[in-house]
Amino acid sequence: MSSGAHFLNGGKSRTTERNYNWLVEGKIMEQKSSDFSAYLAYHVRSLNIVLESALKKKLKDTQLTSDAYYILVANWSKQSLTLHELSAYANLSIKQAERAVNTLFEMGLLKSTKNSNIASLGSYKLTKEGEALNSELLLKRELFLAKALKSTPEADIQTALSVLMKLQDNISGLSSDLS
Repeated sequence: MSSGAHFLNGGKSRTTERNYNWLVEGKIMEQKSSDFSAYLAYHVRSLNIVLESALKKKLKDTQLTSDAYYILVANWSKQSLTLHELSAYANLSIKQAERAVNTLFEMGLLKSTKNSNIASLGSYKLTKEGEALNSELLLKRELFLAKALKSTPEADIQTALSVLMKLQDNISGLSSDLS
């Protein structure tokens, strides 16, 4: 069992508020459903850390950073994008996207093209070397996701995705309230 907190099946209803049992450092603790949001946030963050760590290991032999990988994935599905579009599709800040684009330029995997409609607005496109890397990395990605989601019913995956997207929408709407 990994360290940290783990949800144990079988919460018991004693009142109108549901109670859950949690295992924290080997001790069962009872928490009310109102505490569930903190536990969810913990696991979302933990999952992100584990995914980033696994991605770095998978990319080790390619010399790509995870940000550069996300830029490549965005370009594979959309072909030619501006820096702002890359940033949005890869879910990176403009500064992160800019660094990743520079890394990909240096590696010869990405090139800049001018948009004929707006002279000052350039877009980025994969080079032949970038396209060649596509099949190798996409295969690694598919194998990784298959292992990560092994024995998880599709309905559970769809529910989790729906909940996470709703949370992201809700939190995005709160960002101005947090300052």
